[in-house]
Amino acid sequence: MEDFSPNPLLWACSIVLAVGILGYVYIIPHSHKLDHIPTVGSSSLLGSYWSALKFVNNGFQTVQQGFDQYQTGVFKISTLIGWTVILNPSHIDEVAKLPIDVMSFQDAVPRMIQVEYTLGPEFYHNPYHVTMIRIQFNRNLSALLSDMRDEMIVTLGEILDLKPNEWKSVPVAETTQILISRMFNRIMVGLPLCRDPDWLDLTMKVTIAVIIEGLLIGLFPDFMAPLAAKFITKTSLRVRRGAKHLDDIIRDRQRYMQECGEEWADKPNDILQWCLDHGEETTVPLLSTRLLGFAFVSMLTSSTAFAKVLCVLAKNPQYVQPLREEVKMAINEHGWTKGGIAEMRKVDSFIKETLRFQGGSAYRVERKTRTDVTLSDGTFLPKGTHVAFASHAIEHDGRNYENPDIFKPFRFVDLQDKCGDPSRYQLASLSHDSLLFGLGKSACPGRFLAAMIQKALLAHVLVTYDLKPEHLPESRPINGVVRTSRSSKILFRKRLD
Repeated sequence: MEDFSPNPLLWACSIVLAVGILGYVYIIPHSHKLDHIPTVGSSSLLGSYWSALKFVNNGFQTVQQGFDQYQTGVFKISTLIGWTVILNPSHIDEVAKLPIDVMSFQDAVPRMIQVEYTLGPEFYHNPYHVTMIRIQFNRNLSALLSDMRDEMIVTLGEILDLKPNEWKSVPVAETTQILISRMFNRIMVGLPLCRDPDWLDLTMKVTIAVIIEGLLIGLFPDFMAPLAAKFITKTSLRVRRGAKHLDDIIRDRQRYMQECGEEWADKPNDILQWCLDHGEETTVPLLSTRLLGFAFVSMLTSSTAFAKVLCVLAKNPQYVQPLREEVKMAINEHGWTKGGIAEMRKVDSFIKETLRFQGGSAYRVERKTRTDVTLSDGTFLPKGTHVAFASHAIEHDGRNYENPDIFKPFRFVDLQDKCGDPSRYQLASLSHDSLLFGLGKSACPGRFLAAMIQKALLAHVLVTYDLKPEHLPESRPINGVVRTSRSSKILFRKRLD
């Protein structure tokens, strides 16, 4: 199995070289364009470097400081990949409505993970999968739920392998990563490949590899990125490794498509088949690239989110019974269906409140200006400016939520009851005070599936297992947010009723 981790010496040399290049070629001329926007931290050359390094461990506090200080304005922060302008919440509607030729989400994301180099130019320049996923996911939610639940049950059975009344300790982060990977691979490539150890290893490792490679490339100015990528990325190795698994599967499916056409009775209903039906990419390397890209955008955040949910539940057993009762009632009436999952309002609220309270990112809803932009309040953003919104600060603002620094598991059920609309404040809902899935046309296309997965997982755990913490260290919060440690462990016991 190939190791996709960049060489430590290469990493160090990249940083040293990039710091010098960025300072003299990139940061100095670009920083002056943003002189009119106040800075949190230092705006000098050396000071901005130091602020960027501090942001790694103090990003939430830095953004919160700016949010508190410039309540009606904007500010900029220094990160390892340049300046980011944090816009005011009052700009959310305006930014969400701007066309992509003015402010682009697609241009903003590559700066973080360098999609063109880490996932391939085809994935970056032709993101047809976004529209395809949005349509197909929503159309096939019920069928996808059935397949994923089957994989969830099998995977948990293999990981836990519990005898009656037996407790077993499992590492939370590792368990949720395997579980989410198996479930997503079930709907991405189907059986039996979704259970192949080497394929699973590849799709799990690609998430971390892309982030590390993207950060390293991002240290270089744009004009040097192609050269840096040749030495840093292992994209071609990943594609070749994936193609070895996919070659026979793709060729067999293409043959069936040609021979059977619309009469193919047991035609697979997964992402690979949707790509084949779309017909834009037909070669194994291109389809391998597309699937590995999808694995990256789908798996990491979902597994991290569910790890947080499990840890919070294990530490707060007082919430188990009301959640369990709701799940049993919904399943007894509707079964394990899309409709049954939709009835689990407390489960939905518990997950959403966990992710709001625990936090995930200091800022979200990122965009990059493609032209000079002047917002309605006079805020001027020159071409090439990276902008975002202070998501964590917004979600902990007393003007948006009552007692925002207190964990209230059924907060969003109460809000729904107050407004009389159960469709509002749901996990997958888009709103100004909850930026988890973004906003506008660039909002996460798979958010309804992602929310359904989280709810189905939690519901299954609630009615199937008892759990309690074994080792959930109260470590120092990173960036002001309690993180799920790699050493965190939970004890599971299979229920007898």
